Amino acid sequence: GEYAAVGYTGSAGTGGGSGLSSRVIKTFSVTVAPNDVEFVDLIFYKGYVLYKVLVNQEGWFRFYSSVSARGLDVSRAITDEPNYNTGVILELVTTGAELIVLTPAVTGFNDNSPVDDTIPISVFNPTSTTITYGGYVMGGPIES
Repeated sequence: GEYAAVGYTGSAGTGGGSGLSSRVIKTFSVTVAPNDVEFVDLIFYKGYVLYKVLVNQEGWFRFYSSVSARGLDVSRAITDEPNYNTGVILELVTTGAELIVLTPAVTGFNDNSPVDDTIPISVFNPTSTTITYGGYVMGGPIES
């Protein structure tokens, strides 16, 4: 069947963003002791879409909707799935340096009070040596 868009008055091709130029790359770096976790507050957007994540080492990376969600989830074991409605937007477990292409893309938003433009992230080091993690997040805004 055919479907009609209701409430849209623009012409084809005039939607949001400006093509690839609306994509951004934000880098991060954090040093984490063995079997420990550190927090990163990545400056991004209030609402966003994530396309890729690059990390340089083995680790467990969790992206949250708020600082409080991160605090409540920090003691969860790497083998446990997050509970429903807990603010976990994305989690990645890597075995080394990896570029993860997120397909489908991951939509997220900041739910701090007041709302800001950060992505609260936790980085867990599962190894027996201190690691300086580095990498980037690639995505774009849906709310700035």
